[in-house]
This record gives sequence, C-alpha cells and structure tokens, in this order.
Amino acid sequence: MPKVKKDKHKQYGRETPFKNTSFSLKTCSTKPIKTFKQIIQAENYDNYPASVPNYLSIEAAPSTIPSRKYSDISGHVSKYTEPKTNLRYSNALEYQIIRALTQEHIDTYLSLRKAVNVIR
Repeated sequence: MPKVKKDKHKQYGRETPFKNTSFSLKTCSTKPIKTFKQIIQAENYDNYPASVPNYLSIEAAPSTIPSRKYSDISGHVSKYTEPKTNLRYSNALEYQIIRALTQEHIDTYLSLRKAVNVIR
C-alpha cells in the first residue's frame, strides 16, 4: 500500500486557516515601514511651541503609585518596619538580625537609606 503524503497544513482532519502557504510580508503591507527617527523628522516638532507635549519632551507628571519599600538587610521588597529602629525587613530572620544590631550599625543602615533615626 503506497504511503499517502498528508498535507502539512491539515491537522487532525481539519484545515488550519491561520497557516497560509502564500503569505508574504511584502504582499501584506501596503504602506512603507518608517523608523522612529523618520516619524520624528516628519512631524516637524521645531514648529510647535515648547508647552505642547511631544515625543521629544521628557517631562512627565509625578507618579500616583507609592514607591516600593525595600528591606535594609537583604534588599527584598519589605512589608514590615521595626518600630524601635525604623529599619525595614521582609521576614522573621531579618527581624532577628535587626534586634541583634548595635546602635552604630542601625545608624549606618539608616544613613544609607538617607533616613533620620528618631531616638525614643
């Protein structure tokens, strides 16, 4: 019995319409592709006043999302702050390390974060 060659674009007895053998990028696009630099030059941003926002202005409004807080010991994202020293930590092991630190080490960690230690 001769082997029947299956169509490679048919799978499980049905055709896959997304696999077109005659597809070509050249026939698909009707407009030429422009680079970002070409788009900027075509817009003539020099003619606009400085107050109009465009691709060349880098000013943006301040973020409304609060900044992330990182652990002073490991650098991981932290949820907790030790109340006496004001150091941030992310797990119980780091909390134990913070409790064992001397005041000099605590001041060093806070100065790296540019935070002020309030002695209570």
